[in-house]
This record gives sequence, structure tokens and C-alpha cells, in this order.
Amino acid sequence: MPVLSLRRVRDAAPRLPWLTALIEAGSIIDQGVDRAVALSGRVPACRAGCHACCSQPIPVSTIETQGLRWFALSHLNGDLARKVGEALTMQRQAPCPFLVDGACAVYPMRPLACREYIVFNQPCRLGERPEQTRPLDVLPLARTAQLQAFTVLLPFYGVRGGAARDEALQNRLVLRDTRILQQLDWQGLGSALCGK
Repeated sequence: MPVLSLRRVRDAAPRLPWLTALIEAGSIIDQGVDRAVALSGRVPACRAGCHACCSQPIPVSTIETQGLRWFALSHLNGDLARKVGEALTMQRQAPCPFLVDGACAVYPMRPLACREYIVFNQPCRLGERPEQTRPLDVLPLARTAQLQAFTVLLPFYGVRGGAARDEALQNRLVLRDTRILQQLDWQGLGSALCGK
């Protein structure tokens, strides 16, 4: 699977100012999750090849959608790009169209919701919703990290400054902007990845 090319990020950042904010937000979530897992004293069941959660509805914000498009177009090529492109043009609802051969093709740019979804004890069964079947096995959201990540994304929404920032966070602006990844129109990206 591809890794995030820092050179491509540097090259794209001047014309895509939101990109570095999105990468920073992902890093904040990752660090918050790492701290929460360490504090729990438990070992996540999530591992490479474990992908039942990829069949659940995946919430993404507008900026995350742009990040997925950018990453797919700038980092995927060959057979991997074709497979993702075909899945996107089929508009399948499950699993996630970025799941290829049991692995996330956009892992370095995966949505914040994917980064936060950690399950303990045993891997999820296909179709299982652990937050319903075994809620004590689901890592509680790292709320502080989530608020910090959302704060980094707020300029994308035109929000700057203390009072406006506080209001946007309280009103859950970033969360209200989310849609389900599998229900978005990915036809254009799919065609581009397939070389059509």
C-alpha cells in the first residue's frame, strides 16, 4: 500500500492550503488514540488485514473527501488505482470502495472516523457493530484530541478567532458537515483512476 509522500504534500500545499491542516488533524487524532490506548492498558484487536469495520457506514467531512481524492490521484497507480477506480464507479455501499484485497488503499489519508475506531479483545465480525454488541470493547473517543483536530480544520470552514472557534466547536460544525463515504458520488474519481 502507498505511503504518504512528503514531497507531494510540500508540492501541493501552496495550492491546497487545507491539505496540511488535514494531515495535522489526522496526526492529532492518531496521537490522542495512542494515549487513550496506553491509558486503557489494553491491546487493540485491530490489525493489518482486519477490515470488518470497513463494511460499516464511514462518516467523512468535505475536507476529508478532498483529501481522499487528492491522495488517490497523487499516490495510487497501476493495478491498485484500477481496482479502487472500479470500486468507486460501481458505487458499492459496502465495503468501503478504498478497501482492496483486505487493506486500505488510502491508509495514510484515511478518515478521522477510521483513525478513532479502535476495538479490544477480538476483531470485529463481518456485519458486527461492536458499539452495540460489546460497547466496553470500543475505545471511547479521545474527545480532547478530537476537539484539537477539529480546531485545526475550522479555517477550512472560514472560522477564525476565539469566539467563532468556540461557537463552531460547540455547534459541532465539522461533525455536521459529514456524509457517509459509501453514499458519495465518486464517479469522476473512479473514472480518472481507471484512466477513462
